[in-house]
Amino acid sequence: MFGFKKKRSIEQLGEELKPTLALRDESKISALFDELISSRKTDPVKAEGYLGWGILVVCEFKLNCAGKYLEWFMDTYPESVIPVKMEYAEFMACTEKPDAATQLAREYLSLIKEKGSLSDSIDQFPNIQKGVSKAFIILTAAYTHVGARSYSSRIINYASRFPLDPTYLSHYRVELERLEEELQNQENRQVNALWESFFQTGQYANDLYELCKKKECEMLADRIELLEGNFRFLSNYRIDDDEMFMLIYEMKGEDGKMCRILR
Repeated sequence: MFGFKKKRSIEQLGEELKPTLALRDESKISALFDELISSRKTDPVKAEGYLGWGILVVCEFKLNCAGKYLEWFMDTYPESVIPVKMEYAEFMACTEKPDAATQLAREYLSLIKEKGSLSDSIDQFPNIQKGVSKAFIILTAAYTHVGARSYSSRIINYASRFPLDPTYLSHYRVELERLEEELQNQENRQVNALWESFFQTGQYANDLYELCKKKECEMLADRIELLEGNFRFLSNYRIDDDEMFMLIYEMKGEDGKMCRILR
């Protein structure tokens, strides 16, 4: 009588998602996403699944509405294994923001590893398999940008031990070939040698810190500073495979002052 529209359940909205996405009509997709968002508290887990999958499809279709839902999803579901964050990271990498792209990839991989999902069975979980496959190669973005090409190669070779999404394997091969080809350049080899010395002994930290700053890789510069401190203060410190997953945390020290650590 009063024209009130009955609120649909999460399941009903989810059933409508696939046919709506197939239309590629941004206004209809946005309306459905907004309705899912307003109803998400009735079943947060299902809402995360529907919205995460829907956003991935919207990104694949390259629709303009993808941006606002990407950021909303990452803020609302920061620990989601659905690789929405990797779509945003890829966008960062493609818009010449390698530092941000690498950080997002590291956060995703660290999350997957912490959950115990980074294993030989990731091919049983398509979302995680796709996210991990994309994340490892995006993780190299900042390192390659600042000249640490051998480190980037090690990341890719490390990733290859897992059953990755077959559609990404050619990307891995091409990237390894590109890195090897770029190291034929003498200047590239010299910069790469500085990085290799740093990763082994902590040498040249100041030079590489300034290089990262110059290349607008502020987060990587902060990382270099913390790694150098580990080399200086921890006996027998070495950088192993676990380092690529470590994040920077702020914590209160014994003196009550805030400090940063890699963990």
